[in-house]
Amino acid sequence: SFCTLLVGGHPNMGRDALLWVAVWCAVAGVCAGMDPSLMVSKVILTDVPSFGLLTLPPLVNGERWPRVVNYTIQVGENGTSVSGSFNTTDNAWNAVLLHTLLLPKVSHVGHAHFTLRLDPFRKISTTESLVLPAFISILPVLLTPVFCLLSRHIIIGLLLSLWVCASFVYGDPGTAFVRICDTYFVNAINSDIHSRIIIFLIVVSGVIAMLQKSGGAMAIGLALKKKAGTARRGQAMLLVLTSLLSLDDRTAIMIAGQSLGPALASIGVPQERVATIVHSIAVCLASILPMSTWTAIQVGFVSSQYESLDISTNPWIACMNTLPYRVLPLVTIYCVLLMVVTGRDMGRLEKRERERSAGGGTVGMSIVDDESMVSELPVNYYGVVSYDSNCLEPRSNVTPRIANAVVPLMIVLFGTPLGMWLGGLHSLQSVNQEIPSIYIPHVFGDCTAVNALIWSTMAAFGVMVILTQVQKILTIEEAVSAWIKGFQNSLQPFLIIICVWAIELAITDLHTADYLSHTFDSLQKDSVPVITFLFTCILSYVCGSAYASMGILFPVVVPFAAHLGREIVLGTHFSPDEDLLVKCMGAIMGGSVLGDLASPLSETTLLTSLATGCSLSAHTSAQLQFMLSLCFVCIVCCVIPVSFRWMAIWESILLTLSVIAVTLWLTGASSESEGYLIGLFRRHRIKAPLLSRRQGLTQDVEYASSGYDSNDEVASCN
Repeated sequence: SFCTLLVGGHPNMGRDALLWVAVWCAVAGVCAGMDPSLMVSKVILTDVPSFGLLTLPPLVNGERWPRVVNYTIQVGENGTSVSGSFNTTDNAWNAVLLHTLLLPKVSHVGHAHFTLRLDPFRKISTTESLVLPAFISILPVLLTPVFCLLSRHIIIGLLLSLWVCASFVYGDPGTAFVRICDTYFVNAINSDIHSRIIIFLIVVSGVIAMLQKSGGAMAIGLALKKKAGTARRGQAMLLVLTSLLSLDDRTAIMIAGQSLGPALASIGVPQERVATIVHSIAVCLASILPMSTWTAIQVGFVSSQYESLDISTNPWIACMNTLPYRVLPLVTIYCVLLMVVTGRDMGRLEKRERERSAGGGTVGMSIVDDESMVSELPVNYYGVVSYDSNCLEPRSNVTPRIANAVVPLMIVLFGTPLGMWLGGLHSLQSVNQEIPSIYIPHVFGDCTAVNALIWSTMAAFGVMVILTQVQKILTIEEAVSAWIKGFQNSLQPFLIIICVWAIELAITDLHTADYLSHTFDSLQKDSVPVITFLFTCILSYVCGSAYASMGILFPVVVPFAAHLGREIVLGTHFSPDEDLLVKCMGAIMGGSVLGDLASPLSETTLLTSLATGCSLSAHTSAQLQFMLSLCFVCIVCCVIPVSFRWMAIWESILLTLSVIAVTLWLTGASSESEGYLIGLFRRHRIKAPLLSRRQGLTQDVEYASSGYDSNDEVASCN
């Protein structure tokens, strides 16, 4: 009607005018939507190749982009430029609107403006990015251990490292603080796999709390305590109890150490030995079990990297493939088993065993009864040890029952693979996969392992609530309260994981992997697992956290190894060498346990001292000597031969285990015997003075027979 009035009231002319207005609006809308956009990273490193993402808008009314489009990208007005072309359709003539384009290198520091020109339409798009010196990208890996050492607290060190990295990314410390709160932390939690891991950690903390509050864990400890009649049998019971509770390493340490530690001390087992058994078995078993808190976090790290690299392998399957390459926890478990079976010790433990056998000193003292031992702990760290087992002790009128622990543990043990099977089966059936063609690798390769862990732990918690209700141990309110207290005990590792995920995003923004790929492009790929293992051991020891070392190194090492593998092995851009990836991930997961086992900043180290009553300095010294000796054997006998393909993985593992056994026999000591080499050395030291004494007596006889009469020299000779 408005158009009709404009043209003088003629309806036909009004309709024609309306048609032209509609056509003009449509053309203007199409032209406005035809502007391409080039998206580049917030940060670009000097002289390091980088890429931008070109988005072509879809055309309407049957229009198509030309099959081949030429482009030019230039830095600034007179800077360097790159030219090339891309196809806008695939082989089936389907439109391809997203394209990854190589950007020209930038040599100056500051802000860089990129101008994109597309021919034949001469479409122009401009964008801006911050250019930083290339070496800055490696700072997160270097600053994190420094901040952890200076602050003597892992969370403070991670937050400081994250703030410095965000300051480089956004160019302003104030903006960095804001982006940490509303971007990095939010994106760290908002990830699909990360949100599932958070739910699992919350649920499993409730299961662990109910194990203690219902008296199930106490029942297992009391049952095993009755069988600990001798020192060797008591250590075996300690090993069994720690293994049963290794779903979470911190819980296993506290329950096993407090349940059997005093009993073993009363029968003459040194507290350093008790602490070594509990600490080593709890951490190493939790790190390699298919169903544990460690596994869920490891799956999250692998999933993030595989998703960015467009690798279709199931993350849980990839984690299980790394098990043979996690040689350090495997060897540690084997060595502890040998120590328990043979009764021999290594390093400082061997010296402590000899002192006990000779009757020197007391067996140990309780950390609770000696205030000087509390002062040994790092002040900034000791005040925030978040595990409080007293709040989860069962009531005095509760009868401990083993079923309250065995039933939920069996549900988790058998329910997780069942859930993985059902989840994978449902996923295959949803894509119309025929049942006869389905077999186990397909099913487990198409499942979501974290979902199965959530299902099984939630089922275990529900069953425990029912058991406590039937036995009238806890009310519903008390069960929920125990769950909340269990989560409070897990709050510190929970915060560490979130900080690590945020640093992982910051490392990605700084393009650390791109810098390493460009700088060490000619590095021999077989040496990458060896370097990775060594650096992981150092980083985890300095930080005192396996989670922190894994979170820092995964976004750095995995893309770097994928870059080396795809260029050297296959010569393409899309197919990384998964064998190299598995070796590198195994080196990270295996080497990271050193920090939890030997670092004085590790929370598990502090919990072990608290639970077993062992002095922190004595336990740290014993663990460090013990773990360094195992690391040396692992590097020489397994990591280097496997990385350079001199030996197969199983051959090198057998060689490593054999060397450990021979070393323990040659140098280890027990209360009944000493190591072969140590005994030989001592016999030699005793034999030498006897020989000199015999020579002196012979000279006395010769002097007497010759009539030599010098009293001073005879006295001196005698």
